[in-house]
Amino acid sequence: MQNFAQVNKDTGKKTIEIAAEKSDFGNKKAYRQAKKVVGTATNRVNVKIIQSLLKLFLASPFIS
Repeated sequence: MQNFAQVNKDTGKKTIEIAAEKSDFGNKKAYRQAKKVVGTATNRVNVKIIQSLLKLFLASPFIS
């Protein structure tokens, strides 16, 4: 399934172009690259947080 860009009725611009302008990336390619980096970093951070919480949970019976 393809995800086609939506067009803003008022400006005639694609929503990704508007997002790029509003976020000061300047163009949709830079915006997409930054979005991918943030998504990857967020997933990695979430995994690390979950791993840390699991370690604490497993160690909790031994902590007084």
